[in-house]
Amino acid sequence: MWGVNESDVIFYKHNSTSDWKIIPGKLTQIEVGIFGVFGLDSHGRIYYRVGTNENPTSSGKDWQLINGDLKLSRISVGTDNIWGVNDDDQIYIIDSWTLENGEMELKWKRIGGLLKQVAINGSYTVAIKPLGNWLRYIFGK
Repeated sequence: MWGVNESDVIFYKHNSTSDWKIIPGKLTQIEVGIFGVFGLDSHGRIYYRVGTNENPTSSGKDWQLINGDLKLSRISVGTDNIWGVNDDDQIYIIDSWTLENGEMELKWKRIGGLLKQVAINGSYTVAIKPLGNWLRYIFGK
């Protein structure tokens, strides 16, 4: 289990009976999926927790800065995909990725439309549009 508090402190707990421990770094959002543990800092920079790809219950090793040019305001991580939105409500998804020596490289693709927030759950993504109404996208449909 992962979490952040209002001071951007990062917390990790291996299971429901273990104690919370503080993880070095500062993040405003943290997201966990089979794809790994990812987070955003207060500047919208994207971080990957090295050692968590296909092992999200691991505390990992260190934070790796991903694609320094792209800044996001919200991110969501699934089994094999990541969606994000920026401060202008533009939508990004990963187009391709590689993992070499524990380091993650992501190539992002902007897709049409505007969203305030996204949330991945299994094979579909739920999103909130700028005016507050929501939609669901089912992969492969």
